[in-house]
Amino acid sequence: MGDFFGLDDIIDIAFGAAAVGGVGGGSRYVSSRGPVGPVMSEPTHGTTPQTSAIKRLEHDLGRSMLVIQTLLRICQEKGIFNKEEFMAKLQAIDLEDGKRDGQLTRSMAPQACSNCGKPNNHAATTCMYCGGVLKPNSPL
Repeated sequence: MGDFFGLDDIIDIAFGAAAVGGVGGGSRYVSSRGPVGPVMSEPTHGTTPQTSAIKRLEHDLGRSMLVIQTLLRICQEKGIFNKEEFMAKLQAIDLEDGKRDGQLTRSMAPQACSNCGKPNNHAATTCMYCGGVLKPNSPL
């Protein structure tokens, strides 16, 4: 498969393959067809774990940017939205975390259960008191 994903692997990642830890802090993706993508090896001689982590993050960021750009172009080509609509929505979503900073950060605030009203951990998916399904605070 080489250093870069093939088309099937990009599609798997874009449509729900789960990232799992790999050897030496690397990552790989698991889809319904099994593992896809590279598993990064242990750092080589002269490479620190921090350098390896930075390279892995840069690689993952580049791949994410490719998937996002592909989705944006498809949406624009199909007339789903134009640049102005996209920018307006991007700015609105940017403000959802209370800051206009060009980032979407995960809310660490406790979330109240819509069923019983009791507070739960920000990362919880079900209420620890009544078992009700909790709406996630953020897609992150």
